[in-house]
Amino acid sequence: MKLQKSGVIGSIGMAILVVIIMVIVFFIFPRHGLREPSDWYNTSNVLNAMSVSPDSFFVLSLTSILSSIAFILIVIGIKERITNSEQNLIQVMTIAVSVTSALWFAAGAIGIIGWPWIVHVKDLSALGVMNAIYYSLVFCGDSAAGWVVLIIGWSGIKTKSLPKALSYFAIFKAIIMILEVTFQPFITSVIGMSLGIIFFPWLAITLSRSKN
Repeated sequence: MKLQKSGVIGSIGMAILVVIIMVIVFFIFPRHGLREPSDWYNTSNVLNAMSVSPDSFFVLSLTSILSSIAFILIVIGIKERITNSEQNLIQVMTIAVSVTSALWFAAGAIGIIGWPWIVHVKDLSALGVMNAIYYSLVFCGDSAAGWVVLIIGWSGIKTKSLPKALSYFAIFKAIIMILEVTFQPFITSVIGMSLGIIFFPWLAITLSRSKN
């Protein structure tokens, strides 16, 4: 149970981070002209939003770094829940969460370091490149995280370490996340985050209880 507490902390952390991201995306950014996915392709609009509300972009970048840590904690908790006979699942999940964390951490670091510099020099071309790199890393990280969630769901079914309903819900969420890099990433990421509001608290409650 000691390691499962790490998973509880990570799950609660992810739930909070998802809410913060959605508040920024749906309530703060629209007030600065970023209402639809197409608005993000207009670098002048994005630059204006960054100039008016730099703290929002800082927090958005910070959530990527914190998410990379929270996801590692979740996997640590899940590992204790899976039987030792499932070493292959554990190894694959470890690799997937390593890729996820690296991508999210890199995205957050780029946003925190690069965006203020671009706002200062007001270079629209550099901003376009920076945004492409940032969101490519974020969406690829989301897709890699989908594989982590998929393994969590699959291991939950195979080892009966998680409730069946939660395991199938995890697989459904995982599919959405994995498809993020291939189909409408902005829209798909919103769907994945919305499902996370249910998934992460549910996972936290499960990990806080002893395995039957």
